[in-house]
Amino acid sequence: KRGGDNGRRNHCDGAQFRPSNHHLHQSSSTPRQTPPRSQTLSTRREVYERDFPLYKQPVEVGCFSLDSQRRFFNDSRQMRYYVEPERSPSFDLRDGYRERYVKRDENVKEKLDHILRWIVANRSKLKSNPLDFDFVTWRGHLTKLLTTPYETREGWLLAVTRFNGTLYISEVETEAACRERENRPERNKEMMYWGYKFEQYMCAGEGTPDPSGVVNTNEAFCTVVQTRLTDHNQTERSGGELKAYTSTHVLQESQKVK
Repeated sequence: KRGGDNGRRNHCDGAQFRPSNHHLHQSSSTPRQTPPRSQTLSTRREVYERDFPLYKQPVEVGCFSLDSQRRFFNDSRQMRYYVEPERSPSFDLRDGYRERYVKRDENVKEKLDHILRWIVANRSKLKSNPLDFDFVTWRGHLTKLLTTPYETREGWLLAVTRFNGTLYISEVETEAACRERENRPERNKEMMYWGYKFEQYMCAGEGTPDPSGVVNTNEAFCTVVQTRLTDHNQTERSGGELKAYTSTHVLQESQKVK
């Protein structure tokens, strides 16, 4: 459980964090305040060559689905199962790229919207009010933070809002990332499609995979997990897209589509 918040449970503020030359900068949302001093994030390997901090195995606490129009559903309707292919499969990853490919609009920045919808839809399952966890974020955002000392090409920008003692962390597209996305070569776009097409060959809602269908990247199945990092009594709730379950996974009755 969370420790005390020093009377700041109703405080709401925001900040943005951006690495520059592997330094972490924080800028206040209030112009009158003096920005805090930058904190250095070392890239020296020896700094990290020690025992890994306590990290509790994540526990799944829920899931949600996004349909072909990116609409939120508080259930598992978009869940797929992994189907082992034949010994020597013949996958055509280019199949359907021109005529059966619906790509999600990357100009729409969803931030934490879907995780927040899940929280609102499941408030009765959450034991405390205000929420009794310290962080709400996507799994990929944590990956960006943890790989920062070793990433020399791509930067990141995160927006952090504290509301009732919980930190909500979402990503803001950098100018460099925006330029890369808008000027992405056609070859790179097709190679990105290959990954989605491979999933279509390997996954199925029921029965066997059907690679003749439309590849729609609006669709997603996401799981919500809770874990704990170190011994600071901090709890973390994060979401991540899940490509497929193995066939041994059994859904809880509350997760099944009625």
